[in-house]
Amino acid sequence: DNVYMPVGHPVAETVVSARHARAKSPKGGLDAKKPVKLVGLANTVHPKNFDRAGKVIPKAVFIGGNSRDAIMGGRGEFVPVYLSRVPRMIREGKIKVDKALVQVSKPDRWGFVTLGTTAATTVAAVDKAKMVIGEINPNMPRTNGATRIHISKLDAVVHSNKPIVGMPGPKVGDVEKAIAKHVVKLIPKNPTLQFGIGAIPDAVAGQLASAKRKDLKVFSEMISDGVMQLAKAGAIKGKVKYTFAMGSNKFVSWMHNNKKLKAYTTDVINDPAKIGKNKNMVAVNSAVRVDLNGQINAQYIKDSWYS
Repeated sequence: DNVYMPVGHPVAETVVSARHARAKSPKGGLDAKKPVKLVGLANTVHPKNFDRAGKVIPKAVFIGGNSRDAIMGGRGEFVPVYLSRVPRMIREGKIKVDKALVQVSKPDRWGFVTLGTTAATTVAAVDKAKMVIGEINPNMPRTNGATRIHISKLDAVVHSNKPIVGMPGPKVGDVEKAIAKHVVKLIPKNPTLQFGIGAIPDAVAGQLASAKRKDLKVFSEMISDGVMQLAKAGAIKGKVKYTFAMGSNKFVSWMHNNKKLKAYTTDVINDPAKIGKNKNMVAVNSAVRVDLNGQINAQYIKDSWYS
């Protein structure tokens, strides 16, 4: 089977742990000749997605920390594609999804749950999958926007009360703060910001909050603790538009019923045509290497895929 898993916090922890136990057991019924392929973005919250016996392998559209070794070792597949195209490819069957495993918030009185911190490519997977398994967890934040789905879309349900696994932010040291001070000077008035993952984007967000800016808009694939810091400082105008969120437990709790936030899928937020309509668009990301000609490498280390 091709099994979809969302990026970040909405991992169906109970279901994934059971599958991992099956992969480890000789009597688990999983076979490396017909492995379970985990489809989607790399997941950084549950580190034990893949086993070295090749029974469970990644089929990733993004290489992350827990899929990198498997893919580089020939025990997985990488689909190089723009994330803005992934929802359409799922719906057209070019990226096959047989089952989708999602963790959702508890239903409201009308029977609607939310996909928590992630819309991204998950909405398309839920629509296309032959079977959707939902882990209902009251600790998953209720979010606004494209994450809202009706419980009738879930073919099977598992109930859980496990704490949501937070992702501690990267350490922001003196070097990152010094870089951020230079970056902030380059950000014009009334910008629309995109933040990547890492210490530099978080440091820039911290500097912007300290500068008491009140003119920022956010249109970002990912948001994390830095955006929370900006919002609490009153620096952000209008809605924070994003596709997925990953951050600390404090950040996840802050997202619950937060009307400042609105989730969209990647075919909206990652679409270059839509990005180009934003005024004063500024992208703040980390890189692996930059050469003297200004060419930026954010994918390879020593001729191997890194992200």
